[in-house]
Amino acid sequence: MITTKMPGALRASLVAFTIAAALEAVVEIELVVSRALPLWGVWAVVASLLANQFAAHWVMTRQRRGYRLLRWIAVFTLVWPVVANPVHHVLELWAAALVTVCVWARLVGAVLMRRKVCKAWIETHTG
Repeated sequence: MITTKMPGALRASLVAFTIAAALEAVVEIELVVSRALPLWGVWAVVASLLANQFAAHWVMTRQRRGYRLLRWIAVFTLVWPVVANPVHHVLELWAAALVTVCVWARLVGAVLMRRKVCKAWIETHTG
């Protein structure tokens, strides 16, 4: 099989999702350590961390479901600051700043992934 180079927009999208996942993990781990989360919040953190890891693994192994999972993660990123807002007050301002950067990075990544060239590459190079 002849492989073509991944489009730059798709690379930028994956970088944005990676940065967002790292920032989100920092805030989530701090929330768990601070013991400010209810039990359902701890499970939500575990699900979030696992979803990011699964998406990264599937994208690296060129499975289409990884890109689909990234889209779903981007959608749920919009809900996360609203639902977790009362808990974020336990942390300092840095957490709110990281969450804001995380949301914007995922939105930029999702928009870049919607480009025609990215969709075409994903369709032809993933299974």
